[in-house]
Amino acid sequence: MRWHGKSALVALVAAALTLPAAPAVAADATRSAQWWLSTLKVGTAHQIIQGRGVTVAVIDTGVFVHEDLNDRVLTGMDYTVPAGGNGQVDTDGHGTFIAGLISGRGHGTGLGMLGIAPSARILPLRVAATRATWPTDDTVAKAIALARKRGAKIIHLPAMKGDQATMDAVAKAVDAGVLVIAATGNTAYDTQIMPPAAWPGVVAVTGVDKAGKFAPLYVAGAKVDFSAPGVGVISTDKVAGGYVTPASTGTASAITAGVAALVWSKYPKLKAAQVLQAMHKGATDKGAKGRDSQFGYGVVNAANSLLAAQAIASPSPSASASASPSPSPSEEVVATEPAAAAPAADTKDEGGMSPLALLGIGGGILVLLLLAALVVLLIRRAQGGASGQPAFAGAPQPPPSPWAPQQVQMPQPLSVPVQPQHPVQPQHPGTPPQHAPTQELPMPVQTGQAMRPQPTPTPMVHRPAVDEAALTQPTVSIPRPRFAFPGENAPAAEPSIYDTATFPVVEEDRR
Repeated sequence: MRWHGKSALVALVAAALTLPAAPAVAADATRSAQWWLSTLKVGTAHQIIQGRGVTVAVIDTGVFVHEDLNDRVLTGMDYTVPAGGNGQVDTDGHGTFIAGLISGRGHGTGLGMLGIAPSARILPLRVAATRATWPTDDTVAKAIALARKRGAKIIHLPAMKGDQATMDAVAKAVDAGVLVIAATGNTAYDTQIMPPAAWPGVVAVTGVDKAGKFAPLYVAGAKVDFSAPGVGVISTDKVAGGYVTPASTGTASAITAGVAALVWSKYPKLKAAQVLQAMHKGATDKGAKGRDSQFGYGVVNAANSLLAAQAIASPSPSASASASPSPSPSEEVVATEPAAAAPAADTKDEGGMSPLALLGIGGGILVLLLLAALVVLLIRRAQGGASGQPAFAGAPQPPPSPWAPQQVQMPQPLSVPVQPQHPVQPQHPGTPPQHAPTQELPMPVQTGQAMRPQPTPTPMVHRPAVDEAALTQPTVSIPRPRFAFPGENAPAAEPSIYDTATFPVVEEDRR
């Protein structure tokens, strides 16, 4: 009986160790299917930062709180129902798929979906129940405005049909320093880059396959900024424990949004333009050298972008600061103190005889006479009788230190310096004032009145470049928007970038 009890106990232990093996293998298969994690050096980036402190707004079909998104989905908004909602309902699955790529955190140890920025938060803003019923009113514009109000630093938008209200809201978000990232479009339905990716200031993203080749699913064009893994990509589904691999162009733009979240999390003081600059420098160049219509600046790279951002956030010190500092005046004095304390005169060579020799020849009397003679000689030298030096009273003085201030004879100027209107102040304490320029300049005519200061020229306002390829395509006229990009308070006389730009004719969305 005792043997049978031990056998039963061993069998139970073996069964307990064997039963969890099947689910673990299935979950690990999900993680191992994420081939882009090694391609984009995501593991290396996660050793540095994982996206904490950054909120990404996902304006889509809602976000289901999958177990791999637990504690990552914030309370958002649902614009598809009159009563509103928290945005955590997704009957289509597209929004949940996008959210998993950005900030999936997995479950357990090394199980489930791992996003590019697993510590970033998702703000779900549901504007459509399905991708086939994308709104054409101001719903998306309201969602963009709410994302800004809730502090989202990144807004992800899929390719969609553009409208005036959405374009105005996007322009305001870009002007406020928000990164708006969108897919370029699907070649199965679109023949040109779709809004909002076609609009100025929006980051347009295409996709590549596992081999790093351009994926024909994506619309290419001169407006492309980046490319990212975009086909054969797995992510979270709208049901618990589910995963899906759809053919969606939002795949690449979602991964790009995750890389931007990592950079901004590590260096939160960077501006949006600096985050993009770091991603430009960190991208892996593909296709034609430099920027091209298929890959943009290249395939995004998480670790390389963080490295480039470090150089932007902490530039190397100037040459003067990096050079070894020269000794201060006090340090120089201390270094020469032994030389300055040396005796003023050396008498051991006087006459070639030492006091001991005199004692041996003439005795103590001669020594006294010699000492008296030496005293007389020193007095005569002090009075200038032997060397011709001017006489001085008192004890002999040591020679001047080589570090003592010297009188320097400055050369005569070649021309008369022009006197500035205001005295030039030294930039640092202890440095001499700057000399006036010596070149001959026309002197102002003195009229007896103070000269009026010249007005400071108004700096140029930076505006994003407009896609030239988009301008050559069939276009529709868009009335002057209610918002003058890039500032809400811009003067009415200052033209907006949308006043001079026309945008492509948008085909009906048949997805």
